[in-house]
Amino acid sequence: DLISAVLKLADRPERPDHIVIESSGVANPASVIRAFMEPEIVSSVLLDGVITLVDAEQALVLPDEAMKLARAQVTGGDLIILNKTDLVDDQTLSQVRNWIEEIRPGVQILEATHCSLPLEIVLGVHSIDPKTATSWKIAAEHSHDVLPDWRGTTGQHEHHHDHMFETWIYES
Repeated sequence: DLISAVLKLADRPERPDHIVIESSGVANPASVIRAFMEPEIVSSVLLDGVITLVDAEQALVLPDEAMKLARAQVTGGDLIILNKTDLVDDQTLSQVRNWIEEIRPGVQILEATHCSLPLEIVLGVHSIDPKTATSWKIAAEHSHDVLPDWRGTTGQHEHHHDHMFETWIYES
């Protein structure tokens, strides 16, 4: 499970400075964001932001179901990397940028080929402004069914989140 894997990394004697989670092309970032707002992880790990990678060549020609997911991924992004810009003409590139800006007005869009960007962009600590970040807005909307604890007071909550993940861990 995502939370336990991240907490194991955070509890290591040599705690990593950064953890990058690639949620694959079929994941809605809202699920990942909500996982980082769970009580057992929120005080241990900082969610710096969500980076969405958009394929300039494929973004506007996706089938309907894939397009819905792509829109959700762009909506959840705090930073958009528009990749494969070398494979499209200027008109297509402009159309893809307009599509992104229509979905997520004001988001920063960085153009790339072969995803070649400075590492600091991906691993920048506090690089996302919480006031404008979609990840923080999604977290703020995260609500729970509050249940009484063993003393009869509220504070614990029940979860009904559908995490659409397949998890694996690689240690070198």
